[in-house]
Amino acid sequence: MFGSMDYIYMPAADVDGETQRYVQTLGAELVWKVRGMGTTVACLRLGEPGPAILLSGHLRGAGAILVYRVPDYAATLAQLRERNVPVRELEIPHGPCATFGLLREFCDGSRWVKDQAGVAGCAGM
Repeated sequence: MFGSMDYIYMPAADVDGETQRYVQTLGAELVWKVRGMGTTVACLRLGEPGPAILLSGHLRGAGAILVYRVPDYAATLAQLRERNVPVRELEIPHGPCATFGLLREFCDGSRWVKDQAGVAGCAGM
């Protein structure tokens, strides 16, 4: 159902400061940074292959959200619903996605799924 992990979406109280620390300390590459709707999000690469790091000023909590690729957003949502997984659709900067929860033994947090070659993720693992 899930493909590659594309992003690690992380909360950052100071996106500019955290971005600078990642670049200067870890040698990360700043891919892009956007400001809008009262927040800032920066995309960083630490290496290839592997997921990009998204530092987000609007994300709350201490944990990261792991964002995975899915081959077909609608089909993935249908499979989750067929398995009686509660799903709530929403929009993120990358496009449509859906949050979903699983039993505590599988995931301690929220999950999401996204399209556009599709992405899904799990927080709190």
